[in-house]
Amino acid sequence: MKNRILSLLLIVVFIAGCDSSGSKDDVQVDLKARTVMTSSSLASGKTGVTMEKSGAADVSLTPSNVSGEAVSLLFAIAGVPDEGIVIFGDSRPDIALATATTFAFDFAAGLAIVSTPTFDTSRPGGQSEHMVVIFAHMDFDIAVDGQPYTVRIALVSNNGMQRGDKLLFTGGSFQWFDLDSGSFTATRPSNPARIADIESFVDPIRPNMVFYPFNAFMTNPPLSMLTVDLIVASGLDVVLNFNVLGMLVLEGITSTAGLVADDVIQLLNVTQVTEGFGNSGLEVNASATIIP
Repeated sequence: MKNRILSLLLIVVFIAGCDSSGSKDDVQVDLKARTVMTSSSLASGKTGVTMEKSGAADVSLTPSNVSGEAVSLLFAIAGVPDEGIVIFGDSRPDIALATATTFAFDFAAGLAIVSTPTFDTSRPGGQSEHMVVIFAHMDFDIAVDGQPYTVRIALVSNNGMQRGDKLLFTGGSFQWFDLDSGSFTATRPSNPARIADIESFVDPIRPNMVFYPFNAFMTNPPLSMLTVDLIVASGLDVVLNFNVLGMLVLEGITSTAGLVADDVIQLLNVTQVTEGFGNSGLEVNASATIIP
């Protein structure tokens, strides 16, 4: 059932901005967008963590920060499966190459991504109720049993990592956990700790898609993304306040007592994977201010 839910959601999301043949007539306009991705729900302190019981055999984690490299942000237009507004990044996030340009983000620091949006000027736009965010990798600062950890999850196969890999920052660098030897290594082993559903993900509509996508559903009223307003604007300020409460889970346990790094890297998973795309752990309060 979970795989069917994933497929149905992706059918809705990733044809946004494309016609049935996969072509797209989007153009860039003389408009600069400034996008800040942040979160007011981060656990307090760099080593803080909020734990919640999310079922009989999982512990839910709230990171104290989320950072990494983003590839693209697309606001889907509600009720129009062939339309979307790409605020930053690759104009075709559904088929972007693994070598696509990336943008640094940091929820705690609120880094600004400055870009030129891309959209089809011949279409009216409309209301956007959810967005799709494409990341190359995400780094999560968490604390488990009083110990701080930074875990990286690869969402594309690039820079020596394979999609789905989980790496831990230890010894001054991100390292893989070798499931065969039971040890961390700076060189990717043949059997590393990884998230199988991310590794094996295939989009049913765009089978050539190489990134694992994240849906983010808006907790505020829909944003107005009208083409008539965007084409005459000089700027667009976008602020995305993500709710990351319980974005991560440690699977198969009811207590974190006594867990060490070996356990954390093997048990860690992403809520969107365990619960489905409709519960991504990335709900967002979004605002978009058009500058005349």
